Amino acid sequence: MKLEGRLSGHFLARVALLVGALGLVFLLWLGGLVFTALQERQGEVYPASILGDAAVDTHVTNGSVVLGATTVSAVRAEGYWLQVLDEHGDEVTQVDRPADAPRRFTPGGLVLARQRPASIGQAKISTWVDTIGGRELTFVLGKEVSQIPGGPQVYLGGDRPVSQRTLWVLLVCLLVGGALVVLGSAWLFGRGLSRPLVHMMMWLSALAEGTYAEPRGRNGLPASRTSPEGPRKLPYSTYREVFDSLDSLTTELRSTTDERRRLDDARNEWIAGVSHDLRTPLTSIQGYADVLASDYEFTPEEVRRQAQVIARQAGHMDALLDDLNLSFRLSADALPLKCERADLVELIRDMAVELANDPRAAGHGVVFVEPPGEGVINADVDPVMLRRSIMNLLVNAAVHNPTGATIEVALVRNSSSATIRVSDNGVGMDGDTRARLFDRYFRGTATGVDVEGTGLGMAIARQVIEAHAGAIDVTSEPGSGTTVRVRIPLKSS
Repeated sequence: MKLEGRLSGHFLARVALLVGALGLVFLLWLGGLVFTALQERQGEVYPASILGDAAVDTHVTNGSVVLGATTVSAVRAEGYWLQVLDEHGDEVTQVDRPADAPRRFTPGGLVLARQRPASIGQAKISTWVDTIGGRELTFVLGKEVSQIPGGPQVYLGGDRPVSQRTLWVLLVCLLVGGALVVLGSAWLFGRGLSRPLVHMMMWLSALAEGTYAEPRGRNGLPASRTSPEGPRKLPYSTYREVFDSLDSLTTELRSTTDERRRLDDARNEWIAGVSHDLRTPLTSIQGYADVLASDYEFTPEEVRRQAQVIARQAGHMDALLDDLNLSFRLSADALPLKCERADLVELIRDMAVELANDPRAAGHGVVFVEPPGEGVINADVDPVMLRRSIMNLLVNAAVHNPTGATIEVALVRNSSSATIRVSDNGVGMDGDTRARLFDRYFRGTATGVDVEGTGLGMAIARQVIEAHAGAIDVTSEPGSGTTVRVRIPLKSS
């Protein structure tokens, strides 16, 4: 929903920006129109100015009214006509008066002509009354309808409309400006939307080709970021959830690839080790078999000793194959547990006793710590598999520590689980060994002694615990010993 809302906001912002840009273009166009009109008005001569100058420039000579040449030129230059009326409203002189214009006006008729010039076939009528040479004269200034240009007229103050040429030029500018704004906005919007999408496609292509890193820009930095670990760039921030998911996918694929490579190396190492472990007993078995098959007459005691060696080496091979089979069956969930109600206290106590009697723990101290105030801790477990898992932990603690180390086994009941703690005061482990302790094929030793093993014991221990819906973890530092904690869930009785 956040992504959907952000995309909607993104489009709304772009639309608002487009509308604003078009509005700005219109304002600029309107400003140009006003500026042009003001420029034209600076050169316009108004009717009142013409009439006032005409009153000054007119003379009465021997009873005749004479218009000055300046007045005649001004009237004709502005496309007007002029007539002068005497006290009775009769025409005494005129300049370019139309033939259909009245030659006599009554006071009421003159007022009507000013208010409604179309009634006398004119576009505009202006008047001026003045006393010249003792006579009261009325100046009538008019403009014919034919003098008004056709088409729409735009007046921005004054009596003269904005010229048609100016209107057409400004209209073309408005259309071109609007088209440029729309095209420019469309290009910017398309670029803003396509760049992140193209980057996503390039990223996915890189992942498909096995390159687990975000494609870089020209500056060598991740293309969607302002710095290697900085925030997303503005065009990419709209899709931040998608890019965050790609980041997580890239990290996960890189981690999986590194883990697979590490497991492949460990498996190859394990195969080499197991091949050696199998070849050693096979060589021993083959050697004793060849001896027994010779013509030499062995005593029954010698035959028995050689047969025991063969049996022991065959048992070692069987253990190797059994561990391998069990590990893969647990990984594939192909080994159902046979759970039953069992007392964990008795089970763990028996294992501690078994370890104390195991030759591999010779020279070690083995201590079992009884749970405080508890006689019985019942749990639904598979006793055989759980015994194998815990014994792997106990034997691992014995064979990887020098003589004299103490191995302590403790059992504690919690509210909903029981914790089995196996700890020692031995040599401990470094971080790399601790991280790989439960990996399949990993065979490590901190004592410098070549220890036989399959590299599967600790992995099997973890798989069995997790099959019981439990958990296992380890804490260890070099020189400070190791503690492994196993938590087994307890079902309420």
